[in-house]
Amino acid sequence: VSANTGSDDFTSSVSEFLSEMPRIAGQWSDLNPSGQGTVQSVSSAAGLSVQFVGVVEWGASATVDFDIDFLTNGDISIASHTVNGSWGTSTIVGFSPGSGATGNSVTWSSLVGSTTSYGATQAVYEQVGGGSPAGFSSITMDSGNNITVN
Repeated sequence: VSANTGSDDFTSSVSEFLSEMPRIAGQWSDLNPSGQGTVQSVSSAAGLSVQFVGVVEWGASATVDFDIDFLTNGDISIASHTVNGSWGTSTIVGFSPGSGATGNSVTWSSLVGSTTSYGATQAVYEQVGGGSPAGFSSITMDSGNNITVN
């Protein structure tokens, strides 16, 4: 999910993640929702959720499910991240303010149960070549740029 303008680039790269538009990457890779799965937005009292359900990787049978939740308290969460099958392309999961952000490469599974603070101009992400980050259920960024991983 990106702010400002979109992009039709299907290859995830750290340089673009840091330099282009602000984005929340539930799984930035070669997703093909027209091939299988759905992308929908759901409003509730808690906020707005953009849900990717059973979305397939282009040219493959692996699918991914995740929600990007924009909560009324200002938090943004990547939740319910589940990969089914072997993912073939490189993927990035994380948050970027774009516009030349500095990067913080992490391993989400090693941060489960912790909260870490990052600056407003810093991106936080995990990139996996030929796979998908795993081992977490949610990553939440609050309005103070504190990231909590569960």
